[in-house]
Amino acid sequence: AVVSTQSTGDGDNTSYCFKDRSRLHLVEFYMTNKYPTPAEKREISGKSGLTITQVSNWFKNKRQRDRMTQRQQEAAEKNEVVTTTTGSSHHHHPYLIQSTFPV
Repeated sequence: AVVSTQSTGDGDNTSYCFKDRSRLHLVEFYMTNKYPTPAEKREISGKSGLTITQVSNWFKNKRQRDRMTQRQQEAAEKNEVVTTTTGSSHHHHPYLIQSTFPV
């Protein structure tokens, strides 16, 4: 289940756990449209039982999590380990060029 913490500003944090049914509506819509219109948010709110604010926040947070995941995957691809036929591993830095000339 998705859990978010909302601060009321008085030091009291309240946790909200979205039920699987509510989350299913959010995920299904997100797969087709990551930026719902206000009318679509109202529709999702009605189907999921969440408030429009909760729906809006879930979409904002989901987009942010997806961006972070994508950045981590891109960073991992850049630092990918390349294995040669001899079985040794080498990390290739994108800005360094190995010279075959003696130094």
